[in-house]
Amino acid sequence: MDADEKEVRRKRQREVSLVGEAIEKRIMQILAQDNKIREECIIGHGPAQAVRAETFVLRDFERDESVELPHLILSVKYTRETGEEVYMYMDADIVIYHKLSRRIVCVISSKKSFRERGAQSAYWSLKKTGRDFKYIIVTPDSDFELYNPDNPYKQAKWRTILENEMAAVFVIDKGPPFKSRNFYVGNDHLKNCIRELLLSQTF
Repeated sequence: MDADEKEVRRKRQREVSLVGEAIEKRIMQILAQDNKIREECIIGHGPAQAVRAETFVLRDFERDESVELPHLILSVKYTRETGEEVYMYMDADIVIYHKLSRRIVCVISSKKSFRERGAQSAYWSLKKTGRDFKYIIVTPDSDFELYNPDNPYKQAKWRTILENEMAAVFVIDKGPPFKSRNFYVGNDHLKNCIRELLLSQTF
């Protein structure tokens, strides 16, 4: 790969990263609009994929508030050919921590589009088995891969897969509001889901 190709690739990666960060910020802003969620939760970016310490710090995206948590809550153990055991964090773009119950109640995988990225979310959803937080996917569905308002019940490939593998699938900043099984369109559906998770916590 020559220098020009490398620069094109770096530019594309920067653009994708900026778009991803903007989507994550938008999701967190939507959640923070709800008073109960804002008062009771720390809403922050999940840890990077490599596990470098026994704990990670979850920092709220807009307030000077944080909590230190053990990496095992969000990490998965793998074994290398040498027999060495290593841990990697699951795809956790946004983490919602409930301060009253002192636990993570929801992990969000945010995506602009799907294809191989949809497979990534479905994979990590399978790997979270046995953990008591919900693992959901939230997307603006920019390319209308999941939802067509003219044919809302159409089951495209990724919608079918994600509806079965994720705890719930949410399309934000689109209307009219829609619900089918565990597939939701509309910002209020996302906020209501998190509120219900908070109400179900035991102290």
